Amino acid sequence: MIVEMDLEDETRPLRLQIFLTQPGHKLKRVVSSTKLIESEYPKDKKGQHRRNTIPDFLIEEGSLKMLTDNQ
Repeated sequence: MIVEMDLEDETRPLRLQIFLTQPGHKLKRVVSSTKLIESEYPKDKKGQHRRNTIPDFLIEEGSLKMLTDNQ
């Protein structure tokens, strides 16, 4: 799993990408989204940092879970 920040976009969206291991230890991207994690510098805050933290992720009983303080 990779979380990247787009430094060229002024809102600095965070992109979450999830990869699964395939035979031969090759990685296959199965998810790529900028909508799962809120932008740290959203347009509605006019460039102000949102003060949210990047969520924690864990795998529990075969399911990927995202733990966040946001409701």
